[in-house]
Amino acid sequence: MEKFKEKIRVRIISLSLITSLVCLINVILLTNRSRLPEISDFILGFQSGVFIGLILILVFCLMKFLASMKSDEALKKLYIQENDERRQLIGYKTSVFTTVGMLILLAFATVVAGFFNEIVFFTLLGVLAALLILLYATLIYFKKTI
Repeated sequence: MEKFKEKIRVRIISLSLITSLVCLINVILLTNRSRLPEISDFILGFQSGVFIGLILILVFCLMKFLASMKSDEALKKLYIQENDERRQLIGYKTSVFTTVGMLILLAFATVVAGFFNEIVFFTLLGVLAALLILLYATLIYFKKTI
C-alpha cells in the first residue's frame, strides 16, 4: 500500500503543477487579450468555459486524491477502484469503440465538408491524419512493450 500511497503523492504534485500552469496560462491570455487578434464573444466565452471546466476537473481530482491520503480506508477504497478488472475492461472497450466511432465520423465529415468549404475540409483531414498517426504510434508502442 505504501507504493500506491507514493503514486498518489506524485499524482497530487503533478495535478497541482498542471492546475497552476493552466491558471497561469489563463491569466496571461486574459491580461494580454488586447494584443491578440479580435475574436467574437462566442469564441471568448467558449475559451473561458474550457479553462474554467478544466480547472474545476483538475481541482476535483486533486481533492479526491487529497481526501484519499487522509485515511487508510479511503486509500484502500481508491486502490480497489483503480485496480478493478471490470472497470478496466469497461474503460478499454469504451476507448476502442469511441476511437472507431470518431474515425468514422471524421472521415464522413471530411468528405461532406469537401463539397462545401475547402478550409474546413483540410482542417478535418488534418485532424483525421493526426488521429490515425496517434492510433498507429500507440499501437506500435504497445506491441513492443506488452
